Amino acid sequence: MATGLALAMAASVWQPWRPTSEQGPTAAIATTAALDAALASFRDDRLPGTAVPSEPAPDLTALGLRLVAAGTGRQDQAEVTMYAYRANSGSRLAVYRSSRPFPETDQSREIPGTETAWSLQSDDITVLCGPDTHTMLLLSTDPAAVHEVGELLDLT
Repeated sequence: MATGLALAMAASVWQPWRPTSEQGPTAAIATTAALDAALASFRDDRLPGTAVPSEPAPDLTALGLRLVAAGTGRQDQAEVTMYAYRANSGSRLAVYRSSRPFPETDQSREIPGTETAWSLQSDDITVLCGPDTHTMLLLSTDPAAVHEVGELLDLT
């Protein structure tokens, strides 16, 4: 019984299952660096690089979005392609594709009915991360546009 009590006390002190945000600053930075880079790039209206993307951009003209720029580069040690769109209203939307998954954060919330897609709100930017591989992000200051594009691209 004493051994069981000692193990229980040790388990309450050592918690390898703690959320990333409680594991210290380096763990939190490592898990959010790719998302932070995508958000910064969108806020600054800046492409991740100058290389021409090898894959065609998603056609979003049916939703009133026109492609205005595209570029491929490296962010947080991953190859990232960004397709930038504008609506007639002037709102912007970006589609990111990454060679590595975008990790969920403490602020992410699962989208009901999608099993693994998630979204979050970062100030005025709505973010949607596609299901399965988590290698596609949608970002916009227009939440309705994120929802519509997510449906069109089968992310939600």
